[in-house]
Amino acid sequence: MAFNSCGLQPRITLCSKKKGFPIKDAEELVLRGDGYSSEEEARIAGEQVRDAAILAFARLHIGADFGNFAPKSCFTNAGLQMLEKQTGTRILNDVHCLMTFETDPPPQFATSEVNAILTKGPEKFIQAFRLSF
Repeated sequence: MAFNSCGLQPRITLCSKKKGFPIKDAEELVLRGDGYSSEEEARIAGEQVRDAAILAFARLHIGADFGNFAPKSCFTNAGLQMLEKQTGTRILNDVHCLMTFETDPPPQFATSEVNAILTKGPEKFIQAFRLSF
């Protein structure tokens, strides 16, 4: 949830995480609120919206990841500063859960992605998994 001191009325928008990507085709969605007068007000509203979304998905029997187990973006402050110098914009870590931030100046979000491919046979995985207990 975003906050500012411009006196805007709070609003919540559902959008694709990828800018300009249609919601109907998106793999990741973002509920973004802005117009809050303080970080605390934005956080409280964000918690309420998150909880309502969790209940709505549960009522519809739809599984959704709200960030509890997802990896977090982990750029260091030095890395974020380097990206800010390169882009000329404020950069924040992309946190896969509720986050609050100021909207002025508008931030961009840094994220990293890793795609793993398992090349071992399933038997080796099962054996390793059993040995882990």
